[in-house]
Amino acid sequence: MGLGAGGRMRQEVYRDDRAHSDYTENRSWRVFVHLCSATQWTAITGEVPPPTPVDRDVYVEAGLPWFDYFDADASDLAPSETLTQVKTVGDLLADKDDAFVPVDPTTIVSLKDPGGETVADGAW
Repeated sequence: MGLGAGGRMRQEVYRDDRAHSDYTENRSWRVFVHLCSATQWTAITGEVPPPTPVDRDVYVEAGLPWFDYFDADASDLAPSETLTQVKTVGDLLADKDDAFVPVDPTTIVSLKDPGGETVADGAW
């Protein structure tokens, strides 16, 4: 998954009208997500970063549907104080790395076995 530089996402959170009993609490998993800059991506994978995420025109050209924003007139819940403190990916990465410089493929060393132990799901 890539996060587009300069992209905007519109999202609203609504109060759920379903009963608590509609949900299964004993079927959940933990997912680890790591965000990295283009420079970090190359350091981690040894590969050039994926191209910029596709936009509306690429979807249309490929004959794929482009979904409009739904419920634009609905009222969403006010964010908590904690949520208002969340920074964007751009804010977090902006001052940490230089702009991406392509890497000469002949200088990349591929690792066959990264070693270490696999992180497995467990009772957290």
